[in-house]
Amino acid sequence: PLRRQRQMCIRDRLKPGASLTVDPSLLAGLYPETTNVVLGVNPLPDLDLPSILAGLSRYPYGCAEQTTSKAMPLLHVKALQSALRISHAGLPADAVDKGVLRLLGMQSSSGGFGFWNSQSEAGVWISAYVTDFLVDAKQAGYAVPQAALDRALTRLSGLADIRYRFDRSPGGTGAAYALYVRAKAGVADPARVRRFAAQLPSIKPTSLGRAFVAASLSAVGDRGRARALFATIPMTSNAQNDAHYYTYGSNVRNAAAILALMAASQDVDWPVLEARAEALSAMVHERRWLSTQEQAWIVKAAASLTGGDASNVAIGVDGVNVTLGGGQGLYRTVSATNIASAPRMVNNSDRQITGLVTVTGSPSRALPAAQQGFKIERKLFAADGSPLDPTKVRQNDIVVVTLKGQMIAKGRARALAVDYLPAGLELENAKLGGDDLGAYGWLGAVTTPEHVELRDDRYIAQVNLSQKGEFRVAYIARAVTPGRFAHGGVHIEDMYQPEQFGRGAATSIVIRKH
Repeated sequence: PLRRQRQMCIRDRLKPGASLTVDPSLLAGLYPETTNVVLGVNPLPDLDLPSILAGLSRYPYGCAEQTTSKAMPLLHVKALQSALRISHAGLPADAVDKGVLRLLGMQSSSGGFGFWNSQSEAGVWISAYVTDFLVDAKQAGYAVPQAALDRALTRLSGLADIRYRFDRSPGGTGAAYALYVRAKAGVADPARVRRFAAQLPSIKPTSLGRAFVAASLSAVGDRGRARALFATIPMTSNAQNDAHYYTYGSNVRNAAAILALMAASQDVDWPVLEARAEALSAMVHERRWLSTQEQAWIVKAAASLTGGDASNVAIGVDGVNVTLGGGQGLYRTVSATNIASAPRMVNNSDRQITGLVTVTGSPSRALPAAQQGFKIERKLFAADGSPLDPTKVRQNDIVVVTLKGQMIAKGRARALAVDYLPAGLELENAKLGGDDLGAYGWLGAVTTPEHVELRDDRYIAQVNLSQKGEFRVAYIARAVTPGRFAHGGVHIEDMYQPEQFGRGAATSIVIRKH
């Protein structure tokens, strides 16, 4: 299966005396061996943290944003496990150290960070986001070289300019983020932070940009101005002007980030935080898939709410009374094969609480072709350029695969195309492209992707696209094992709007002995 998908998420308000149950029909159509069920109760609005943490641990790709998003939550996992009693967080213990090392390898000579490597800086948001994580990791006791951190913070000093001409994020959001990271790290000039805040009306700032500036004011001790600016941020706002492209965001990410900044500042009253958490919870549970950026900020928001002013509630778990207080929750994960042992949770308090059942697993049947923002198709050729019949491949044959796609949604996208290989093929060359194709000149024009990866089981290409933009990439494989093998449909999605994707039809390939 190409996508381990959330099959169903049931969120409900449990009245006093009501219990949380699992409907077996929710497991239909999923491989039992790959399926987990999360049951949870929470006096606070639920953000589906066990599924989010597990999803981040499974995410298989690693640009600067994705690496940061996978490592950042681990800084908060211990607090979340204690406060929310999550039985399995899913993230490896060394994710922070590995993340730091990988990100330092993407640091450019300017001190900023590239998207896939250190050759070119990715933009204001990525440099601020990575540095934000490095500051937190350093403060948490992880080994972050001071020289590298100093270079990153110095770079942010140049980017934290409200009129920085290369900040293409709407309303100077990227510059505001750079300002905040420097303020949080204790290296921002308070006078410069106040000047930035005074200039905000001239650039029509976004709600998230305001939140970053308010948090910056709080960090430099100007809490009165911080409270006043936080109070101007509306409950809901729309991410516009290609915000998902330049700041890797969405309405969900923005709501989570604003909530995290408000709670961490301690300059916003608890009823306001709780109302924002309820709004964020509703947004999260309306979405089938979440980007890594959304998931990381949701975890930060949840961590910032632990130990809040929520009143105590009583829960029964298999007949044993448990008291939850101060923003605590209780979650349990069970496999589909062990669903009979799922705990029975009962609301023994005198008020309603949030109950959650989330089922996540791999579909037991091949997913059909789909066009929800993208079109994509796969073709097979012999080494001489003639079309290849997938039922007549011989052992040791060269198989040239082309992937052709188009973005049909509006806007721009950082798209990731993934083609999983059937078991009988092995990749030989994942980087066909450029002007010199050698013996494969018959391919004609081939797109040079932003990034290509060759893995044992898949070919990966990242391309930047705009509406109606097309691409065509190619790779070479060799038939090595005789037999009949399933060949799942090629998949493409916008990494930061995962609800926009395309999928080709699943096929099969027959490899005959030489």
